[in-house]
Amino acid sequence: MNTQVKKAIVLAAGTGNRLYPLTENNPKPLTRVGEHSIIKRLVSNLISVGITDIVVVTGHLGEQISVELNGNFSEANFSFIHNERYNATNNIYSLWLAREHFTEDFLLLEADVIFKPETLDQLTFGPADSCACLVSPKEYYMDGACVKLTGAPLRVTAPEQVPIAKQSPDHYKTVNFYRLSGKFASTWLQDRLQQKVVNNDLSGYYETLFSQAITENSEPFLACIVNQNDWFEIDNLDDLDIANFRLKDPHQRQSHLEAQHGGYWRYPITDHCLLYNFHYPPRKLLDHLSARLEKLVREYPSSQRPIAEYLSGYYDLKASSLVVSNGVSELIPLLFRDVHKPVLIPTPSFNEYESAVPPGLLRHFALRPENDFYLDPHKLLQQAQAENVGHIVLISPNNPTGNAIPHDDLHTLILGAAKQNIQVILDESFIDFHPESRGASFFPELARYTNLTIVLSLSKSHGIGGIRLGMLASGSDRLAAAIRSRLPIWNINSFAEEYLRLFSAFRKEYAASCDKVRYEVQKLRQNLNTLPGLTAFPTDANFLFCRLDERFGKASELVTELLQQDQIFVKDCAGKTLPEAEQYFRISSRNEAQNDRLFLALSRILQARQACTVRTPELVNAATL
Repeated sequence: MNTQVKKAIVLAAGTGNRLYPLTENNPKPLTRVGEHSIIKRLVSNLISVGITDIVVVTGHLGEQISVELNGNFSEANFSFIHNERYNATNNIYSLWLAREHFTEDFLLLEADVIFKPETLDQLTFGPADSCACLVSPKEYYMDGACVKLTGAPLRVTAPEQVPIAKQSPDHYKTVNFYRLSGKFASTWLQDRLQQKVVNNDLSGYYETLFSQAITENSEPFLACIVNQNDWFEIDNLDDLDIANFRLKDPHQRQSHLEAQHGGYWRYPITDHCLLYNFHYPPRKLLDHLSARLEKLVREYPSSQRPIAEYLSGYYDLKASSLVVSNGVSELIPLLFRDVHKPVLIPTPSFNEYESAVPPGLLRHFALRPENDFYLDPHKLLQQAQAENVGHIVLISPNNPTGNAIPHDDLHTLILGAAKQNIQVILDESFIDFHPESRGASFFPELARYTNLTIVLSLSKSHGIGGIRLGMLASGSDRLAAAIRSRLPIWNINSFAEEYLRLFSAFRKEYAASCDKVRYEVQKLRQNLNTLPGLTAFPTDANFLFCRLDERFGKASELVTELLQQDQIFVKDCAGKTLPEAEQYFRISSRNEAQNDRLFLALSRILQARQACTVRTPELVNAATL
């Protein structure tokens, strides 16, 4: 028969060294997450499930904890125990200090976890005289002990530290929240704790004793499974950042992510915003980098010249025409540093190009959705002449529209620009995802046009955004030398150089990865175009440019809803230079399973909105959605 636990023991004695400097003058449990401290949130949740008899074991600056709790929870009955040896002991000793309270079933909790109140339900209401462990599916960002589940009713195996490389979907993370029976705690557990104290063996963790109890069949621990998004452990400043993110409302989350421009892997979201190749690099290449980790961290990379010489062989270009960079974003401002004439950019475009043009010199050539954003070379050249421009920026395939400029049109554009003494910057960062792959690249034509400079992002196409690699190849050695002179002698790190020296050996694997990306993105486009109110435009890249019909609200609202309901993040294109830009968003293709999940999420949302428009078409607008 299930009974309700009425008591909790909260261990709050740690020094919180990894949260320094926040814990220099404050105990770790008083670290604020959002508007409240960790322990205030914890006690509030305990009270919400009917637990008001609360034992708190304090240590570092413990008197601050008692002041905080006594001042905020008059309805609770607190017992404070101070661990005088908190600097020299671990949680085994803190738990032993609370042994006088082992007289009934109780919850055991660590004071460094934020969680939803319902997370405690299974522990609070369970079989009398039983022990239980709160667990959740193991995620990559979770440290600490793992367990597996077995039997019926489900029980946990002995908690143990499992290296990340050996973790599997069968592993669950312990939340460090337990229900302990008074009988087990006051006999077997208290005896083992006493032995540790007598032997002065106090540097360990009580989880080792729980493991022993399970292994010896002295006491089974039932498994209470909770969603991995319903709790979060805070050990360091990065954890605190993630915890604060999880407490934001959906609009705040969206704004926070958009302001980061990356680092999304830290947060509990699926990133369909930034652009990747999720099928490359192969494991063998990654293992090679991993095996050389110490040297790559410690040693200096080569300078520009030897790296460019090595890379020139792969692309069959003169080394003097090449510049290697820490991503294309490092090159873009350098390309426009000395311009004095207008720069013409077909839009919508990659915002970094528009932002890099000096004030007053930016000119737009509008691409229209009614013809799938096709770029007419003759009209572009006419506008270039009329505006007396000095540079034209072309992106093929274009970001964000995804469509490539046909080869013949590129020849027309570059030759026509040369006759007007106009420099052309051609960004081919997504060319490897084109149906013709590198056959669509203009690299082989570079020697014909001294007014052409091509930039290429390996970060995007090779799936190495974290390494950051880009390159520039110019038909003018003089321009390449000028760009190179504006870079520091070491502008890429040893990881990036080692990658460049390796990747040519994996050309077949790379080609296969691009084939897979092309298949997946086209499948996703076909699926999306079956949804009401949504248009996914044709693409030659690894992403899709989408338009939401006005009847279904604004794209930003859809982005917010996806993030709120499904923890999926796509790019809101309201900031693009484009008529009705608020109706557009961009989706990055990940892998087939994740693309299918995104499609199902969008399908659910749009079908619900369609039902709303059918019922009350005259009332539906952005506000009501």
